[in-house]
Amino acid sequence: MKIVILSFALFTFSFTQAAENDARPVYHPYRILVKYKSDAVKKDFSLPSKKTSAFSQKGFSLSHLRKTEGDFDVYKFSSKMKKKDTDLVLEEIRKDPDVETAEPVYKAKIFAAPNDTQYWAQWHYHSSVSEAAGLNLPLAWDIVKGSPTINIAVIDTGILSHEDISVSRILGGYDMISDVDTANDGDGRDSNPSDPGDWCTAAEQNDSSSPCYSDPFYGGCAPSCTQNYWSSWHGLHVAGTIGAATNNNLGVAGIDWNAKIIPVRVLGKGGGWSDDIADGIRWAAGLPVTGASSNPNPARIINMSLGGAGPCPTVIQNAINAAVSAGALVVAAAGNSSSLASGFFPANCSNVISVAALNKNADLASYSNYGSAVYISAPGGESSAGNGVLSLGNNGVTNPGSDAYFEKNGTSMATPHVTGLSALMLAFKPNLTISEMTYNISKSARAFPAGSTICYGTSNCGAGIADAYNALNNLKTSVNSVSPNFGRNDGSVSITDLSGTGFLSGASVKLKRTGYADISAINVNVVNLNKITCDFPIGGASTGTWNIEVLNVDGSSATLSSAFNIIYPPPTVTSITPDNGVNTGDLTVTDLSGTGFINGASVKLSRVGYSEFSANSVNVVSSNKITCVLPLSGKEAGVWSVKVQNPDGQSFVLSDAFTIKLPPPSVSSISPSSATNNGVATINAIRGNNFSDNPSVRFTRSGYGDIYASNVTKVSVSTITCTININGAAAGFWNVVVRNSDGQEAVLNNGFEIKNLPPSLSSVYPNTAVNYGNMNIRITGSSFMNGISASLKKSGQSDIPCTGISLTGNYQINCLLFLSGKTAGAWDVYVANPDGQSALLPGAFVINNEAPYVDSLSANAAINSETFRLEIYGHGFLPGASVKLSKSGSVDINALTVSVASDKIICDLPLSSAAPGDWRLIVTNTDSQYSYYGDYFHIIAPAAEKTKIYGGIINPSQNEKAHITYKSSSSGKFSVKIYDQAGRLVMTVFEGSRSAGSYDDIWSGINESGKKVSSGVYFVEIETPEYKETKRILVLK
Repeated sequence: MKIVILSFALFTFSFTQAAENDARPVYHPYRILVKYKSDAVKKDFSLPSKKTSAFSQKGFSLSHLRKTEGDFDVYKFSSKMKKKDTDLVLEEIRKDPDVETAEPVYKAKIFAAPNDTQYWAQWHYHSSVSEAAGLNLPLAWDIVKGSPTINIAVIDTGILSHEDISVSRILGGYDMISDVDTANDGDGRDSNPSDPGDWCTAAEQNDSSSPCYSDPFYGGCAPSCTQNYWSSWHGLHVAGTIGAATNNNLGVAGIDWNAKIIPVRVLGKGGGWSDDIADGIRWAAGLPVTGASSNPNPARIINMSLGGAGPCPTVIQNAINAAVSAGALVVAAAGNSSSLASGFFPANCSNVISVAALNKNADLASYSNYGSAVYISAPGGESSAGNGVLSLGNNGVTNPGSDAYFEKNGTSMATPHVTGLSALMLAFKPNLTISEMTYNISKSARAFPAGSTICYGTSNCGAGIADAYNALNNLKTSVNSVSPNFGRNDGSVSITDLSGTGFLSGASVKLKRTGYADISAINVNVVNLNKITCDFPIGGASTGTWNIEVLNVDGSSATLSSAFNIIYPPPTVTSITPDNGVNTGDLTVTDLSGTGFINGASVKLSRVGYSEFSANSVNVVSSNKITCVLPLSGKEAGVWSVKVQNPDGQSFVLSDAFTIKLPPPSVSSISPSSATNNGVATINAIRGNNFSDNPSVRFTRSGYGDIYASNVTKVSVSTITCTININGAAAGFWNVVVRNSDGQEAVLNNGFEIKNLPPSLSSVYPNTAVNYGNMNIRITGSSFMNGISASLKKSGQSDIPCTGISLTGNYQINCLLFLSGKTAGAWDVYVANPDGQSALLPGAFVINNEAPYVDSLSANAAINSETFRLEIYGHGFLPGASVKLSKSGSVDINALTVSVASDKIICDLPLSSAAPGDWRLIVTNTDSQYSYYGDYFHIIAPAAEKTKIYGGIINPSQNEKAHITYKSSSSGKFSVKIYDQAGRLVMTVFEGSRSAGSYDDIWSGINESGKKVSSGVYFVEIETPEYKETKRILVLK
């Protein structure tokens, strides 16, 4: 491997050893670990030169120190590094794409609180009856005391010889401390695991170059440390708890009386480092470590009563994984910082049994870490007299002295209790796997006593209190129960929980019965020490009670007598023939089909709410067929279930398989037998016979959908009541159908008549009109049907039909009446639906005669020197109508010889001596209705000789003109105007002021618009200050 020099810029800080209980991870001041990707080559790393800090820079070098197992490379700084600077260096290295990971070398230390008090009583081993936190060893030792074939590695401060531990039980070991100062034995790694002492004087703690330096950065006391810390002989104490000589009338007892101890030294002055610890783990498990001789005695259990703050270092995690894969169980202390164990390694590493410490009362020890990372709790003691863990020690303050016995307390002391317990399990069952041991430690733990501080009722302290007796007892092979505990001999049965103790991987399971061949289970799965799942292939096996035997691969076995019952398969029923019968007698069942029928089987019919009854003459023809007789007389009609029960009590029910029927029903009447289709009809009684429970009722009619009744109630076998919604149903006769619950029906043909509601009338609008022209009307009411007719009726008169009928819903008719010439008076309004039902609203519509209307006259002017015959055109004229002219201040002029037609009146007007001017023409009917003519009728005085027309007949087309001559002896207003026969102004020839004299005005036959007038008679009105005269002019074309 190429050695390279790595240059860095150094940010100088002083490095501090962490205080004993400080919760911050401590870095090695000189070393880091780098792991390259498998295809990468070693390379130089350089920190950017532009980095600056508040501290002065100086150069340093980083050289390759060695390679650890697990493909980590250890690099050493040329000068002491501060944690902050180490973090910066690691951060920069991790950026390199060829680097898989880079991490500091973490410091670890022993987890034992200082204690210089000595006591002799080992309460921590005692029965749980006498000591709440005791390991319960006395009963456990009655089962097994240990085995010399079990090797236990103690990764700690090393080992010393002691009068109370046999040299023959110490298997070599190794010193894995690479740093000479920390090792304190004059050299680095070697095969001598002896503990030379790990004391740290106050002066050394104040000396930044010493491995004992108590760095204030980590909460240390430097430069003011005053207390000396003398050698702990920690590894000896831990080893004594595990395997001190027992039953030798000397000193203390160890948990395992026979196991071998492999000391692996990784802790020295000031603690130890993660790279050395990782190699120590690997070596203990029998894995190769570069530069170290191989371990010929791989450990089955590794005890680590040590740790440090921080995440689990990758180098340690990898080593643990490798050790576990090699077959070693790893047990580690949870830590002594009264904090969450998840913040301390190796307790927070995977594949580790982490151990919290308890005091004598089974409370969490005052110093112990806790939380979800804790797996189990064990006695670790307290510092008060008589409350510590008593084990081996040494009287040497610095270097080894004479043998001694010391109490210590800490999670370091709790951990070897679980290690010793694990050794006893292996002594009892040498083939236990790591997963089985791990499971059993947890499964066998005692519950914390009520009131146990921190631990009771929480998950802070793992599974419970470690219990050696429970653990061994749970390894004894026993079978307690099986579920299910029976199976049918028509195939295999799956056992979901064969419960007991001491089930080992590879165990076999059998069913055994005297006089019969064993039945071996298949698909055997040893879930854990207490549970097995498997399948028993019992097809064709003899029925009866069988024993269950579990046989482990180590030859241990257990039998649960009369534990499993093999039974016949239950019967099944697939069909029954016939599947129905009338309740008037017995019915022979010719084929009740199914499987598994046994001689002596019974057959019953059952129904919820009714008593079941048994079949008679039951004959099991074969395992697939039964014949029998069903006594049906008087039994309730309906659907019944068929039950077959074998003599062994197993049964099968074919639900709703058989129908008991009544005789067919009959219907004789229904009351009421009719109703209108405007809602729900209540049927008071449908009478007949043989009505079943829960019958149905419906109305049927060809061409129409069925109408089903609601609230159908069977009053008796002869009477049913119900309601039926016939709103909007078609009128006519419907069949009444009653259907029993067994499907039988009875019909009363045309038994019920559905009727339409008769129409009703409430109003007509408008309700009056004149007898001229047409009138649209609205008739309101209810129950009007499509195809309805409507008319006006009057006695002695022909009906006036409504035409163009349309409906708005069923409450309004829209139609047209032709009223011209109809007789005036009150008329009845009549409607008739297509079904013949009708309604009459008497006198609801009034026809009035039409008021007369004058449209035009044959002439609208006449001379007051004659009787003038006038023709009046219009309509609404009644026989006997009168005509008159009316003018304010004058006596009315009544027409003579009035001849009346409906649209024309001919009359004579006596105009002689009538006052000239505009008169109103009035036509009055005999019913007093009258009408004015729109324009006035003009009465003209005879012409005086004061005026004269020359050219009284003119033809404008020939440019003929009329000369109008007149004279006046007075000055004033003059006018000459032309009117047509209707009195309309045609032309103003002249209008204005003139002097007295004679005048001649000319009219050329044109109107005001300059157009030539039509042929006809025109009137010239001449008005002077002295007179007013009218003359005629005839225009011809």
